[in-house]
Amino acid sequence: MANPQSAQQPVQPPVVDEAPATKPDNPIVSAQPVAAQVAAELGNIVAPMAAPLLARAESRLASRKLWVAAGTILALAAQNPLGLALPQAAQVAIAALAAVYVAAQAIVDGARKGGGNG
Repeated sequence: MANPQSAQQPVQPPVVDEAPATKPDNPIVSAQPVAAQVAAELGNIVAPMAAPLLARAESRLASRKLWVAAGTILALAAQNPLGLALPQAAQVAIAALAAVYVAAQAIVDGARKGGGNG
């Protein structure tokens, strides 16, 4: 006959060593809360300084001068890979027209803001 007391004892799971990343004495794990605190504090410091820059960035992306300059540079750079071998005189003319447009638009924008000398 089997002993009734031995059947009622709970079975203990085998002891498994914790993974190194979860041990509290691991310097990487113990540094994570400190790094999170430093990052949060840095975010609190930088956010007020970055807000005006981000607000102006949206209006700068709507700038026609930016898109004309970027489009001109991309078009001139992409012509050879696309097999469009424009003569050098045509390339200079395209760049000159874009430069004149950007300069004229800058003058108009300056006059709108009252930045003229008159």
